[in-house]
Amino acid sequence: MTVALARTDDAYRTLAPIAAPIAARASLGEYVRQMFPGEYDMQPHHALIIDKLEAVERGEITRLMIFVAPRRGKSQITSVHFPAWYLGRNPDEWIMGCSHTASLANDFSRKVRRQLNDPAWPFGDVRLRRDEAAVGQWGVDGHEGG
Repeated sequence: MTVALARTDDAYRTLAPIAAPIAARASLGEYVRQMFPGEYDMQPHHALIIDKLEAVERGEITRLMIFVAPRRGKSQITSVHFPAWYLGRNPDEWIMGCSHTASLANDFSRKVRRQLNDPAWPFGDVRLRRDEAAVGQWGVDGHEGG
């Protein structure tokens, strides 16, 4: 039996702050919804991209190419949101961000780093290293990755 809680219920108000970070850590889609509320009107192509990126994180897909028309959110999801979420789940792994220009790659890197320092960041124990925080190369505090 499933019980749905109305947002006005005391139980919902009590459990939401606990459940939200757990959901964001478990699901890239939920992570994007919580960290960037209102940024996306989640469309079927977003859900498909997120599903495939979650399969990459689980190791089920080792090579992935995404072809979507310009200005549809693929760069934000794949180059900004996914790397941060991935590092939150796998802080000892390394990610390489590439683009057709160094300035765009650095812009993506800055946006990923900002998420690690955001107060809403759901991976509380995964933070940016203070001694290695240059936009071109940075690490995760207490871990091997970055």
